[in-house]
Amino acid sequence: MTDAMNIQAGDVVICIDDRRPRPMNIRHIKVRDRIKKGNLYRVTAVVWLFGEKGLHLLGVDHRPTDGWRAARFRKVLPCDDEFACALRSDQPTVRILEDA
Repeated sequence: MTDAMNIQAGDVVICIDDRRPRPMNIRHIKVRDRIKKGNLYRVTAVVWLFGEKGLHLLGVDHRPTDGWRAARFRKVLPCDDEFACALRSDQPTVRILEDA
């Protein structure tokens, strides 16, 4: 199962493709004005259109039935508690590796 198939409402996703849509989907959309590669988005709904999964994103305009192609995004998995604590810590975690 592809990563796009695992995306559900409530998930956080990262945009990996902000190129113009394929010619069959062009409807005067300036994609880069709406989504940007590297940005994180919260999925509010998942729709199916022409056999493809589409995502509605919090705070991002879309036409009511379309959504954004799920293939443009990858799901961001939650990190474990140790990693989250290290990010919040004032002292970075440093590991000294032995030179062989």
